[in-house]
Amino acid sequence: ESYEILVKYKPRASLVPPVIDFLDCPYMWPFCRQPLYAGAMPVVFNVTILNGMGVVGYVEKNPTWNPSDIAGNLLDIRFTFSDTIWPWTGFLGLHMEIRDEGVNFSGIIEGDISLSIVSPSRTQGKEMQRSECTLHLRVNVIPTPQREQRILWDQFHNVRYPPGYIPRDSLDVRNDILDWHGDHPHTNFHSMFDILCDAGYYVEILGSPFTCFDARQYGTLLMVDLEDEYFEEEKIK
Repeated sequence: ESYEILVKYKPRASLVPPVIDFLDCPYMWPFCRQPLYAGAMPVVFNVTILNGMGVVGYVEKNPTWNPSDIAGNLLDIRFTFSDTIWPWTGFLGLHMEIRDEGVNFSGIIEGDISLSIVSPSRTQGKEMQRSECTLHLRVNVIPTPQREQRILWDQFHNVRYPPGYIPRDSLDVRNDILDWHGDHPHTNFHSMFDILCDAGYYVEILGSPFTCFDARQYGTLLMVDLEDEYFEEEKIK
């Protein structure tokens, strides 16, 4: 049976996952916990490119966003992707924001992202192999919340992922004393993230210096100092 599958297989490229549905909970946690809104920090999602055509491949040109209706034009997507898909795999990064004109929009935005993957021919002298990939996207959008409901998490000054053998903060955990995840709202602080969402707050993650965003749009800044292990909360003027 496996042999028959391989015989019938036509080399192609594919995306994992093939569908991004931010309304699908709990599978799409943490993205399903918070809708998108104008003025928020970009939401970043990484998609894996699998190239079944060969060990080396390339994204032929910039991916395109094809919304299903006019409301989809409110969603701005910036793409990043592997310069070279090798060996067999690469990435497609989606950096998603709601445009300023969608500040009062409420509803679901849906559409497809299209990209073309090329790979050298298996036979010398023939044209490049080409495979068209489609990624379906669905996100929930709400009007921009009040500043009092928005929390900006300063991730730029935290350990995103441990660069070495870093012990856990809790010495009570003895079976695995190393921190493999890093202090982030979606990893070590995921319980805190859920509690804030349940309380009606919206948590945005700052992954850049303070000089790289408009502080006038934000309300409360939550800073986590890992060395001294304390939380500091202040209002952004």
